[in-house]
Amino acid sequence: MKNILESNLIKNKKCQCDEIDFAKVKLGESKRCPFLKCDNYCVIHSNLGEEYLSNVCTSFPRVTNKIDGIYEMSLAVACPEAARILLLKKNGIEFSESDENLGKHIISSEVNFI
Repeated sequence: MKNILESNLIKNKKCQCDEIDFAKVKLGESKRCPFLKCDNYCVIHSNLGEEYLSNVCTSFPRVTNKIDGIYEMSLAVACPEAARILLLKKNGIEFSESDENLGKHIISSEVNFI
């Protein structure tokens, strides 16, 4: 992991906070993320876990909304892989309720109807 990180990250000279903007990802000519494996899964997520994802990757394609004090998590179909998975589900999309730790998820919107 160390080699792939060192060869694909550029230290941000204008860094304001190491936890927010420490480095930038070096994209090749194809503009494809160098951390995506050929099966479109992220090597950082696969090897280290979700907590090691950058702020951009933590929030996209994930969408977290707060509606009447309840958090709702979904995916944005702007991501081709998320769209493919969601739209090709033979039995449609299912929703479930659970108690989750939000970690560093970014709230996309907050709506209060009450």
